[in-house]
Amino acid sequence: MTTQVSEQERYVNTNDPTLLLVKGFVSGDGEKSESSKKEDRDNSNYKYIMKLSLAIVKTIEKHGIAKMRCVGSSSVNNAIAAYINAKGELIKQGKNVILDASYKNISFKDNDRPIRSTLVTVELEDDSVQVTREQDAESE
Repeated sequence: MTTQVSEQERYVNTNDPTLLLVKGFVSGDGEKSESSKKEDRDNSNYKYIMKLSLAIVKTIEKHGIAKMRCVGSSSVNNAIAAYINAKGELIKQGKNVILDASYKNISFKDNDRPIRSTLVTVELEDDSVQVTREQDAESE
């Protein structure tokens, strides 16, 4: 039995509980939409960014690290906006969050149309967790 791997799964380890897949612009129903009214899209996007911010906070609280994968500029914009909101909440909790970003160019097909884009990985880590890990490594 052969299982097919989707294009998204080729670039993402879906078994990673710290990984958040970031969407670009979203309409009211959460699906991508180019034809939405600008006000509706902005409102839906704002709600999505707030939900993503909450997911970042919860993931960092639970695991000490959160990773976001973005394909396309609108998803990178959403990730950065969500990071800024999450950082404010985490600072209130006494956590200092470090952002580290990397990218690689990718190619895949979407509806038989070749797509070239950039996969951006954003990692956020609680600074206190990182210091503890460094201290553990030094003590070994």
